[in-house]
Amino acid sequence: MTSESNEDAEAVLSDVDSDEPSPVALNDPPRENAQDERVTELIAELDREKKAREAAESSKSELQASFNRLKALAHEVIKKREESKRERDEALKEKESLSKELESVSRGKDEMRLKLDEVVRDRDGLRGEIESSSRMLVSGIEKISGKVSSFKSFSGLPKSQKYTGLASVAYGVIKRTNEIVEELVRQIDMNAKSRNEAREQMDQRSYEIAIEVSQLESTISNLRLEVAEKASVVDDLERDVSEKDKRIGEVEKDKLEKVSYDVPTLECRQPHWRTLSRHLSSRSLDCSIRWRNQGKCNLRGLLLFFLNKSTREETSSLRKQLDSHTKELNQRMRQIEELKEKERLANDNVEGLMTDIAAAEEEIARWKVAAEQEAAAGGAVEQDFTSQLLVLKEELEEAKQAIKESEKKLKFKKETAAAAMGARDAAERSLRLADNRATSLRERIQELNGKVEELETNRDMNSSNRARYVCWPWQLLGIDFVGGRRVESEQQQQSSNEMELAEPLL
Repeated sequence: MTSESNEDAEAVLSDVDSDEPSPVALNDPPRENAQDERVTELIAELDREKKAREAAESSKSELQASFNRLKALAHEVIKKREESKRERDEALKEKESLSKELESVSRGKDEMRLKLDEVVRDRDGLRGEIESSSRMLVSGIEKISGKVSSFKSFSGLPKSQKYTGLASVAYGVIKRTNEIVEELVRQIDMNAKSRNEAREQMDQRSYEIAIEVSQLESTISNLRLEVAEKASVVDDLERDVSEKDKRIGEVEKDKLEKVSYDVPTLECRQPHWRTLSRHLSSRSLDCSIRWRNQGKCNLRGLLLFFLNKSTREETSSLRKQLDSHTKELNQRMRQIEELKEKERLANDNVEGLMTDIAAAEEEIARWKVAAEQEAAAGGAVEQDFTSQLLVLKEELEEAKQAIKESEKKLKFKKETAAAAMGARDAAERSLRLADNRATSLRERIQELNGKVEELETNRDMNSSNRARYVCWPWQLLGIDFVGGRRVESEQQQQSSNEMELAEPLL
């Protein structure tokens, strides 16, 4: 299409160059008419030419302005191309640096993976060490609690809601060791108190036994004195009893003789007295009757009454004497028996006191031996407790040292694990950033590669069209000297040329 427009422009130019002014002939009137017509035509044509020239000049000025704009656009395009070249070079350099960074990031990623694997292995090793140390602590505290199970039974380790893992095990071990030590201290205090109480009781008992022995000795001496006195009294009483027996025998003999003398007479007189008393009673009745009738029988009745009364009193006094003698005899026999019983009881008391003294001496000796044995056993138990307490203190110190070391190791391992986790997180973040940067750089490289390819294609197109524009610059400049085309087509051509030149920039 551009070639056809160029051919039309050449044809128009050749037509303009070939047009020469023809000579004017004023001879003939018809020629004059023709010439007038010709002049009018020429004038009209000149007017048209003037209009065309004016239009051409206006279009030329417009084309000059557009040419200037296009030149400025061309310079801008050249600058843009140079900038695009620089950007392409920078993009290539950046691509190389990014490739190097990607390689370094991949190497760092591999190193971080290796470090993460080492951290995971260390963490697994730490877990195994923590489990083994916790098992060792639990087994050790179970052995220690088994040793002191005779004092107090412990069931399971105390737990804490604040700590977990090895820290909770260490807390339970420390709490259990504190309980064991407190229990041992309490047992030692109780044993010391019981030993002191036993000593006090032994001293008190020995003092009481000494007091009882002294009292028993004093009572024994007193009893011996009393026994001697009672023996003398018994001897005196025996002499008195023998004398009184003799006297009683004599008195009894006399009384018996008297009674034996009086009894038959009384027995002989008894029926007479009975008949007499009956008679007297009958007589007294008769006398009383007669006394009423007669006053003479009063004296006789009184005499008989007094006689009867005197006989009664005499018989009652004899009976009373006999009863008193028998009572005195029975009392003396009872006193003799009581003295014999007292003597026997005194002898029994003396024997019991002697046996009590011997038993007290044996008990004192046994208490002394038991006290010595208990003191020796208490000393042995105290030594055993002290040795056990020292052993438990040493084990407690060792356990505390082990717990401290394990806590230090655990703290260090936690710190290393936290540092490793932080490094892993940082590495993951850096890897994510590197991945994002790599993707953005890849996209940027792809974009720059697309731009470079577009610039190269545009440059190739510009280089291929440059000769044609040099040979036929009309289409580039949009010039139409003939004026066969209208301003609209020129403006359209100008806009198409501007778009064509601005296409690489777009």
